Amino acid sequence: MGAAQAADRARLLLAPYETDLRTAEESEHALVLLHCDDWEEGTRRSLAHEVTVTEIYAAYQRHLHEQINRLVDEGRFPMAIRIGDRPTVAVQDEVRQLLAPLYPDVPGRALAGVHVTALGGMSESGKSTAGEYLRTQHSHARLKIGYLIEDAADRAGIHDPYRLGSVVQAELIVDSLDRFCQAHHFLDSVSIESLHDFDSTAELARMLGPQLTVAYLNASEATRTRRGTAGSQDVADRDLIKRERGADKIVSIAHEVIGNDGSRLKLERRLDRIALDRRWPEHQPSTMPVKALGLPVNLESYLAEFLDRTTGLRPLIDLLAVTGSGARGKYQHGWSDLDVLVVADASALDEMRQILADLETELGGVKLGMTVLTRAECRAGAITSRLFSRPRSHRKRVAGPLVVHPRTGSARSGRGHRRRCKPARRHPGRHRDPPPVPQGKPRPPRPLQGHCAAREDSAPFQWDRVPLRQRRPYRPPRHHTAGHEPGHHRPHRAARGRSARAPRSPGLAGHPPWRDAVSANARRPMATTGVFHKPVATRERAEAEAKGWARLASRIAVPALHGQIALPDRQLLVYEDVFATGRCELLMGDVIALADRDPAVQPRLARLVDGVCADLRAAAEETGRSVPLAECVPDLYLERIRPGSRLDRWYLRRDQPLTLPHTDTTLTLRELADFTLTANGRPLTLNVADTIDNLRHALAPDRRRLAGLTQGDPTEPNIADPLCWLDFEFAGRNTVAGEAANLLWYLMALGGWLVPHYQPDVYARTLRLALPPLARPRIEHLELHRSSRHIDVRYSWNTSPGRAAAITRALDGLRRENGSGLEEIRAFLALRVLGVIPPSRLTGHDLLLVLIKLAESQDPHTTLDTFFTTTPAPHPHPGERSSNVPAPA
Repeated sequence: MGAAQAADRARLLLAPYETDLRTAEESEHALVLLHCDDWEEGTRRSLAHEVTVTEIYAAYQRHLHEQINRLVDEGRFPMAIRIGDRPTVAVQDEVRQLLAPLYPDVPGRALAGVHVTALGGMSESGKSTAGEYLRTQHSHARLKIGYLIEDAADRAGIHDPYRLGSVVQAELIVDSLDRFCQAHHFLDSVSIESLHDFDSTAELARMLGPQLTVAYLNASEATRTRRGTAGSQDVADRDLIKRERGADKIVSIAHEVIGNDGSRLKLERRLDRIALDRRWPEHQPSTMPVKALGLPVNLESYLAEFLDRTTGLRPLIDLLAVTGSGARGKYQHGWSDLDVLVVADASALDEMRQILADLETELGGVKLGMTVLTRAECRAGAITSRLFSRPRSHRKRVAGPLVVHPRTGSARSGRGHRRRCKPARRHPGRHRDPPPVPQGKPRPPRPLQGHCAAREDSAPFQWDRVPLRQRRPYRPPRHHTAGHEPGHHRPHRAARGRSARAPRSPGLAGHPPWRDAVSANARRPMATTGVFHKPVATRERAEAEAKGWARLASRIAVPALHGQIALPDRQLLVYEDVFATGRCELLMGDVIALADRDPAVQPRLARLVDGVCADLRAAAEETGRSVPLAECVPDLYLERIRPGSRLDRWYLRRDQPLTLPHTDTTLTLRELADFTLTANGRPLTLNVADTIDNLRHALAPDRRRLAGLTQGDPTEPNIADPLCWLDFEFAGRNTVAGEAANLLWYLMALGGWLVPHYQPDVYARTLRLALPPLARPRIEHLELHRSSRHIDVRYSWNTSPGRAAAITRALDGLRRENGSGLEEIRAFLALRVLGVIPPSRLTGHDLLLVLIKLAESQDPHTTLDTFFTTTPAPHPHPGERSSNVPAPA
């Protein structure tokens, strides 16, 4: 038989042992490592490690990868890591993040946020001088490779580590580095010296990837001999040993080769550039025409002429940035100066001085404040704090600092190079102040950072990628703030019956809301406010999440978004840590668990649930409109219902077996569809395939639904107390009915039963207390009548007191919008029931309960109250037989 038939046969043979196998599996924490999501590519990579491959072994690897990837798709493994081309330490870091919440002895991270500069070179080339300079001037911890190897060897009981292979030596170095940085958690930069072995250096580069910079100091033999204090022979003897180990070959794999035959000052400037290039990567500024700045005509003419004369065939300047009020669209005639920053070589100063003298009359008496810097000064950070703060804060604005030639539309972003660009897009109220108003009248309202509604056509979120640690010492200048822009004013929350929110700081007027948030929040000292780094796979998804956050920041309580950091393998969104700042204390799931145990907590829970429902109602009232589902965020609904998605993999491509509780009978889902079923006296039909087909019709992309701007995933781990919404991966336009279904099903089944039981690692990682649930649904009685193909079930949907109160409160809070029936949320509720926990992971008892609730959700006689009832089932007399059994066919 084929592999697929063999697998199906094995499942049927193991079905009688399903309960015992799942019990054993539930006591384990499974973590699977994959090369990638494509099993064929994974097979190729695995076989590439083998010296010789037989045909049988290749077939075995193909089937192995295919089956493991299938189990991953079905959600069998709660934790999965895609290795791809990432370095060893990055994979180890992800492993630790997953395992540390489960095993306290596992370190939380592996060299997270630490950059290692490894110094190599021949004798007397300046390695020690470089290491000491990095320590004293750039806050590097300076470590010796010999110490690292011997420290790890002593810990591992290795007598002579230098007799080991290069791979093991590199592993010892990384192990010691990791332990050292764990003990000194404040470090983010380390230098190690000296690199003597070529093979171990290459292995270090493979293990650390972009976290390692190999710097090779290169000096002539004459220079090195002159520097030696023990004579030329001593230098030659040491060089001989180094060459035997391949130290001279390291130059071929070095990231930086530093010529060190010159002065010490030249060496230090080069080290400055290496250290600062990593922390301050070069940024391509956005550009705009001179006329788009809104300056007076004479100043526009002045800047255009200056550009023409300094960026011709023989360019004198690299960059011209307008700063201050002229860049912000706030120039006031007779009051403002014209402030510009120019990047140019010192050799161009004489010609620039003559050009400025020729154009002085064009200024019309306006004071010109010009600062000229060289590229080397910029790269080395040799800039005064006054200059550094201003262009850096301005660089993040839409009105980019680089001025573009008004006629050609070309920007000069490098010497001798021209880059075509489009003029910056203008939005009303974004770059200019509103017209002056008469004295004594109120000033027209202007948008505040984080409080004005983001337009759907706003520019994409960007970030200057400067590490947070480097941003702390600098404070952008104060800016004028004002009220909301017209058309976006909303009544005070208390006036609409919504709970009060913690006030957010005012922001910058006249800029896209999320960019303003970045600028304004940079003023707060990060060390005191606390931040949370959320990893996002791609830049596009990070920008989409940031845009979704911005569209909600004016409507609901959210954490501040400080910005976005680009790493080699992922993006980081830097949010305010609302728990570290003291703004919030617990998550909704924690408050429910406390209310389960202490009735005094129930008023607190009621306030939180009321606030959530008020936010969802307000989203429908203020931003709701009827749109096709294709225009809504697709991830939780359209992506899961489309052909070939998880529902097909979980339910349709294979016939899922189900062992009926209280019996020794196993049926597949297709066989179950041929049975009638009565649950607590109500006749139901359990046909999963028909239900999925109906859902695809009800949730077709062109079907119109009421949708508003919401967070997109209103579940217990995403709602903090006092009320603050977290996680904006699905933020944007979401259906009102889908949000209600998501919240209610999580309260009903996922939060207090399925997630803690089947995804304990997720439960422990996403809640702060993660207290165990006190109750769970139970099938009290089941009768199987094969002759009549009927199943009679009596079940109790047991919930703890706090959770039952939350469900009742949410039903009351959402009913005003959704009515008393289930019709509006029926399809979305069914998709939540089917599409979160893979059925292959559920026991027969639990899967049958889930399918009963699925059937109830599709029954036209089901109401919200009957579906979400949490009262126990009636208990008939022990000897009484069910009256729901039909006559045999």
